[in-house]
Amino acid sequence: MLAAHLPPDKGSGVGVTCLLSSLNQEACMTSYSRFYKLTALYRRLDDAVRSEGRRRGADAFRLLRLKAAKLAVKRRLAAQMQPALAR
Repeated sequence: MLAAHLPPDKGSGVGVTCLLSSLNQEACMTSYSRFYKLTALYRRLDDAVRSEGRRRGADAFRLLRLKAAKLAVKRRLAAQMQPALAR
């Protein structure tokens, strides 16, 4: 098995290692990229929910849609983590 080392995050200095065969290296990078994008989307949705909740005269339907989208992203992140936890 080969180890594909992903570059460390700018702030944390911690690298992520994915053990895989040479055929699955690209799949690991794609998985990491998808996880990062979903995490960033979750963070943006969380910020939007907070700012909409603080706003005077907040739109209840917009808040409901934002919360539903946030929950959907959370479920996708959890589903993506299941194979990693099974190892």
